[in-house]
Amino acid sequence: MAGEYRFSFGPWNIHEGADPFGPTVRDTVKFGKKLKMYKQLGFEGVQFHDDDAVPDMDDLSPKQIVQKAEEVRDMLQGEGLVAEFVAPRLWEDARTIDGAYTSNEPACREYAKQRSRRTIDIADALDAKLVVLWLAREGTYIREAKDSKVAVERIVEAIDDMLAYNPRVKIAIEPSDPAGPTTFRRHSSRLSGAGLRWVAASGIEGATEVTISLADRKAKTRPYTVSLHFAEPGQAKPGERVFSVGLQGATVLENLDAAAEAGAPLKAVVKTFGAVGVKDKLTITLTPSRNAKIPRPILCGVEVAAEP
Repeated sequence: MAGEYRFSFGPWNIHEGADPFGPTVRDTVKFGKKLKMYKQLGFEGVQFHDDDAVPDMDDLSPKQIVQKAEEVRDMLQGEGLVAEFVAPRLWEDARTIDGAYTSNEPACREYAKQRSRRTIDIADALDAKLVVLWLAREGTYIREAKDSKVAVERIVEAIDDMLAYNPRVKIAIEPSDPAGPTTFRRHSSRLSGAGLRWVAASGIEGATEVTISLADRKAKTRPYTVSLHFAEPGQAKPGERVFSVGLQGATVLENLDAAAEAGAPLKAVVKTFGAVGVKDKLTITLTPSRNAKIPRPILCGVEVAAEP
């Protein structure tokens, strides 16, 4: 269907290029010059982090923050631009390194709430009705560090606080899912089911291929027995995390649903396959099913035994 499209731009897209892994790679472009470039490039709106609009805002009073934001609004109007949204930058302060809204430290959670209120003040001053939450550090790679239920409740509490502060604001969430494989770990006392509990207690999530070297390249192909260990590590319900498994390029399991087969999360399932021909490397493929709600396969352990 035909439509009319309008585009917005973020100041961070014209950036010095520095990040935690390297120094700046280009000269600074002043904010006012960026605004002129946006209009010339055909953009009509500007996306803001809160401190894009008001740098060093943690050192300013709420009144000063609003005054600075109003100056930026006047600059936008002068260039024929509007602010599309403002997002609180909650992932660079030392107090939010273990999450902002979901931190285990009450003082850090309170900082996140107050910073979010100042973000709303900035959005209001810029005549923007939308606040975007990028939950960059909310969560953990060590699952024991946080209770996922409590973490979600804390995010809801923070959003409720923002809406109570300004009921007119609209809040959008930009979730931050892991882009690649991550590991998980549970205490083995929490596991049940088939196989060794300590094997099923940890694993990898989101991998699509795992390769294990069994011999050097000069070895001849020989048969192996391969046992694969699975256990749903979270709260995925039957039908949500479904994937197929391949060995040496051949599918050996179609639409595996560990939660459904075991009957519960944290309950192990072991699948054993004989006469798997391997020369030097065993390759395991994990392919999410097309309609899987959680398209991140899991694998807890691999046992390999050479056959006579």
